[in-house]
Amino acid sequence: MKIKEEIKKSGTFWIPQSPEPVPGILSISNERGIELEVARSFVNDPASIAALLNNFDNFYRVIGHIQEYGFVILDGCQTPTGGFNFNFGQIQTSQTIWANQVFTGFPRPQNEIPLFTTFKFSIEGIDDWVGISGISTINARYRQVVGTTTISYKLPETISFNLADDMQLEIVFIAGRPDTLGPREAGITQKVYFRLISEDAQELKQFLSIAHKIVDLFCFTINQTVSLDSMSATSEEIRQNIAAGITPLAEINIYDPSVFYYSKDQPKIDRNQMLFGFSDIQDGAERMINKWIESYEQYEHAFNLYFQAQLRPQPSLEVRFLSLAQGLEAYHRESCDDKYMADDEFKTIRRRVIKEFPKKDRNWFGARLNYANELTLRDRIRRMVEAFNNFFGEEEKSLLIKLIVDTRNHLTHPDSDSESDAAKGEDLYILCLKMELLFELHFLNLMGFSAEQIQAIADKCPKLQQKRSLGLSGNRESTDS
Repeated sequence: MKIKEEIKKSGTFWIPQSPEPVPGILSISNERGIELEVARSFVNDPASIAALLNNFDNFYRVIGHIQEYGFVILDGCQTPTGGFNFNFGQIQTSQTIWANQVFTGFPRPQNEIPLFTTFKFSIEGIDDWVGISGISTINARYRQVVGTTTISYKLPETISFNLADDMQLEIVFIAGRPDTLGPREAGITQKVYFRLISEDAQELKQFLSIAHKIVDLFCFTINQTVSLDSMSATSEEIRQNIAAGITPLAEINIYDPSVFYYSKDQPKIDRNQMLFGFSDIQDGAERMINKWIESYEQYEHAFNLYFQAQLRPQPSLEVRFLSLAQGLEAYHRESCDDKYMADDEFKTIRRRVIKEFPKKDRNWFGARLNYANELTLRDRIRRMVEAFNNFFGEEEKSLLIKLIVDTRNHLTHPDSDSESDAAKGEDLYILCLKMELLFELHFLNLMGFSAEQIQAIADKCPKLQQKRSLGLSGNRESTDS
């Protein structure tokens, strides 16, 4: 999650077992995360220490009150040395506490983090991807009254999708007047959010799990790293008492700089660079979003390796390549159970071959035969490439498969003989782009795009065109792996 501007607020803070408030300053930033500086230790007497140690569930939680935010909860707290420093019998002038998450906006003190029924979040660039605006303008040339311009706004309707596990995903639109407008200016600002709604109250981690997959889907569609820029939730347990009989749900804002990926630079979203926008999938969006989430859960290891290579800074091209190679192998292994022969037939042959070996070597030899019926990396990559033959020429296809295998072998089992077969420098960079292309084609297929639709996406997306057009060099011999 990206913190747009560093937050620094004064308030009073305490722990559930020792409610005596302590003055402190809460700071939240991208660089330093969440820090609480309190004037002294929370507990300084044996009774409070004993109560704290006997209730370990709340050991890492701090409660507080900040004028602008109301009551807050800091969760996952610890000091730089770990745990809390009690310093019984000593006077401690200050203490620094780190926290994983901050929840703000509670209308009353709250010792526990509630279960939530809705979770709202926004992603950088989501407005451009959705591409729906309620603003319309009529200029004077279209009207009889010269010198007038009419600007009207109608809030777009919420778009709703049904997800698995009795959850709903909504695209919601919120509009308001910018605070910075002067007396001779007029304007409306529209912001797009995703909102998850659960029939049953859920822990925050359940919502974050789905939000994580949706953020990655968005990163995939726009071909760059973006971050969450806001999170909030509501709970049936937490309501605001505003007027007689009116008790709306309180919106709890959530700050967690560590959640998901974080990009320092503000992304520049270009619709022409996207694989697809919302308008391209609107008619089948519910089905495709569900297929993405389902596929992500089924091939989680492969998805994680792809996004690790794509979105997280890598120390070297070699590390990026290995993430992609492992991801492609994991995806194929998880997506099919192809073997060289039927398991029963292989077991019969294995037993017969092992019997021909001296008894003292049978265990050693048998262990090396355990995976002999598994497809090699070469065969797995070949089958993945052949699923999209029209994207790779015959000569390029053979070289691509060969370089992936040879480079993986050299990087995992380096020796002077294999070094000449491995891709290096520009070739290694291009090889990574080709592997990303292979991943992306399979992801589009998993989402339910037809072969014709995938071809159309590849033909119009400049980044996919670039990955297809780049040529690999090399004429090397290789052995299977």
